[in-house]
Order: sequence, then structure tokens, then C-alpha cells
Amino acid sequence: MENDKHLKINMVTLAIIGLWPVNCKRYTYLNKMHAFYSNCNVICFLLFIITEHCEIYFSRAESNYFAIANNLTVSLLFSETFIKVMICRSEQIKKFVKQIRMTEKIILDGVDRSLKKIYLDTIQSNNKLTISFLCLTFFSAVPFYIKPIAETILHPMENYTIIVDNQVVYLERPLPFNSWFPFDKFKYYYISFGMQVVVGCIGACYTSLTDVFFWSLMIFGLGQLRIVQHKLINLKKDAKLYAKQNNVDENIALKYTDFSIAQVFAIEYLFAILIQMFIFYWYANDIIIESMKVAEAVWHTDFYEFPLDVQKDLIIFMMRAQKPLTLKVGPFYPISTTTAISIIKVSYSYVALINQVYK
Repeated sequence: MENDKHLKINMVTLAIIGLWPVNCKRYTYLNKMHAFYSNCNVICFLLFIITEHCEIYFSRAESNYFAIANNLTVSLLFSETFIKVMICRSEQIKKFVKQIRMTEKIILDGVDRSLKKIYLDTIQSNNKLTISFLCLTFFSAVPFYIKPIAETILHPMENYTIIVDNQVVYLERPLPFNSWFPFDKFKYYYISFGMQVVVGCIGACYTSLTDVFFWSLMIFGLGQLRIVQHKLINLKKDAKLYAKQNNVDENIALKYTDFSIAQVFAIEYLFAILIQMFIFYWYANDIIIESMKVAEAVWHTDFYEFPLDVQKDLIIFMMRAQKPLTLKVGPFYPISTTTAISIIKVSYSYVALINQVYK
């Protein structure tokens, strides 16, 4: 494992669940074992998603709309998570992480303490968010398993079996998730329960760890924008330092000064989903705000003391910085807090409409 600072918690937790490769130079066979373990987890998770969609199809055939709605809360979340899992395993993400590590090394090995402070503050914010959300995920996932276990303890096995024509018929029993099995899941209840616990834990880990990983990438971008602002504001000072260190004219140095660019359970589950969504939209909105401040940072420089060609470069820089950096949901719409509020308003309207129709 690399000596990460910003992505330390992310890399360790992703490696534990098999979403990030390990690089053991001494015992190379461990790398192959970890890759096999990773593929097994992903295949099990994919099969579980398929069985959930199969259960939705069979529930639709039986017109069991309550079961469909209950199943969609998890199946849609896990389907989205599977896409994020494949993105995490892609080569593009690995290259991006490599670039983050290189940038981090340059900042932390440098002599500018102000840049180090900005970057370390970013790391601290990222670690707090990561740990807080992982704890929230744990307390949101536990009720999925507590409820069926409690009902199994309170109600003996005899309450779930009846005799029909001298044959034992197994009645429906509570399971953590609604998923299809190629066998009678109530007859082999404990096998079904155990399989769902294992795959459900994999899904919960995938969901939480991929989310905090992508948030960490967004927070890293925020940190870099703040570093750019700091470097622009102190451009004159950096140029003097560069000129002194390299024994060149200050105006020439300006051209070489660089910068980097159940009701309670249902409420709890809804609360967790809303937090998950708002964290994405919050940091995406912060990227928009901080990117707009880059142009403002140019204004705070002593641009009137710079040579004419440098002033022209700064004007072009300011013109480009007027267009904010945005993260988009595919080709559809930018991610921001305004968009998040719009989604909640539309969702509430649909829920209110459905409630009036079925009242």
C-alpha cells in the first residue's frame, strides 16, 4: 500500500473489500489471491442484484406492488452501486489516483508551509467525512439484519410451518432482502438468510466505500482550487522568491511561477439516502464556488505592476475562470445544491400525487 495521506482511509478500506489492488512485492502470490477474492465479491454482488430484479419481475406477475416498492429501495441502490464499483476498478481511476499521489508528494515535500496547511486541512476534512459516513452506514445497515433475527427468536420454527395433505408447507419468513432463489428460500431459511447476510454486507460496503471514495476525489479537487487561489494571490511574492533562488530577473520569473489546478427504520434509511445525495451535491456545488473564486484571486494580485504580456495572460486566465467548473450527471444536468432541492421538490410532488390517488 502506497504512503497515502489524503486517500489513506479510502485505499485501506477499498483494498479490504477487494475494490483496490494490493501490491505485495515480497509475497506476490498474495496479489493473485486478492484479485481472486475481489472478482468473487463482484460476481456475488452482481448475482444478488440479478436475483433482486428477478424477484421484482415475479412480484409484478403476481401484482404484488407493495413487495415491488419494498424491493426497489435496495435493488436500485445496489444497481447504481455496481456501476460505481466498475468505475473504481477502471484504469482511468487508477491513473487519477496516481496523479493525486504525485501532486501530494510535490506539495508535502515542498517548502511552502501555506500550501501544506491548505492541503492538510483538506485531508482533515476528508477524514472526518469518511469516518462519519462509514459510521452512519453501519447504523443504517444493521436494522436490515436485526429485524428478521428478532422475529426468528420471538417466533419458533413451528409458527412458520403447516401440514397440508400430510405434507409440510413452509410459510413466508422475514429475510433481510427480497431476492429470488432457485430453491424454496423458506424451506432452507437459514441458508437463504446466511447468503443474504454475506452479500448484503458486501453491498453495504460497496455502497458506502465507493461514495466516500468519490467524495474524497471531489474534496481533493476543492483543495487544489484553494491552492490555485493562494498561488495567484501570492504570485508577486513567489516570483521574487523564484528570481532570488535562480538568479534571474523578476519579470522573467513571473512566466515560470507555476500553480496546480420500519417507520423509524424507514426514516433512518431515508435520512441516510438524503445525506448521501446531499454530500455529493454539496461538494460539487463547492467546486463551482471555488472555481469562480479563482478569477477573484487574480484581481487580488498586484497585476498592475506586472509586465504587459503577463497582464494579457492574466486577462485571458480571468476570462476562462468566469466559466465555473461543474460536475454533471452524464449529459443531463450539472450537480449543485439547487439541483438537489429541485429533485426533492419533484419527488415530493410525485409522492403527494400518488398518496392522493391511492388514498
